[in-house]
Amino acid sequence: MGTDSVKELIVEIEKRFEVVLTISIFFPVLMTAYFDIVGGLNKTNNTAFSFFALPGYYILSYVFFQFLKKQQTSKLALYVFDWSLLLGIACFAIPTLFAVISNIGVKMAPTTLWLGTWEFIVSMFGMSCIAFFIFYFAATCIIFCAIPKKWANKKVF
Repeated sequence: MGTDSVKELIVEIEKRFEVVLTISIFFPVLMTAYFDIVGGLNKTNNTAFSFFALPGYYILSYVFFQFLKKQQTSKLALYVFDWSLLLGIACFAIPTLFAVISNIGVKMAPTTLWLGTWEFIVSMFGMSCIAFFIFYFAATCIIFCAIPKKWANKKVF
């Protein structure tokens, strides 16, 4: 639990933030383009546009994390950030694979359609939940961990 391992963990978290921000920015555009190519319904196209809120949550979470990084945040909180971001990145893989495999599956044997609609829906829901969780976790850490330490030595009255 040395400071070197905490610094390495912070660098890893920042790299994962970069990856998840990049993916979340381009994901709605890619899904919209996919639905346009396949000839999806406008309702499905609007669903893809609703995922433009994800980068906002990730950006706010990143700002909160930058504030927390300057405080003495517990290593457990850093691990929660790290694993949550990894899970968030993983949630983007299933819809992307679904789009590719379902398109190939039309031309190939039906056995290639191992990835069903259920996994697609769960992963899309998971993307939103992970983004909200990271945002609220960062906000909670600021409220309950960092702010009281900052104000502990100041007299209010």
